[in-house]
Amino acid sequence: MRSSSGPPSSTSSPATPYIVSASPPPYRWSSPSPPLTMSLPSLPRTSSSPACPYRASSPPLPAR
Repeated sequence: MRSSSGPPSSTSSPATPYIVSASPPPYRWSSPSPPLTMSLPSLPRTSSSPACPYRASSPPLPAR
């Protein structure tokens, strides 16, 4: 019983933190530093959420 609930939980745990940890700050600061800084305050301000919208607004932001 415990073994069955163990594997699924462990796989889902590292998957979430992995994407969130290597997507928001490191990914953006690594590529565009100056454009991101000015866009940072604009994204969270319009979306009101610096987590989900932050990443989804990444592609459309530079294209705009």
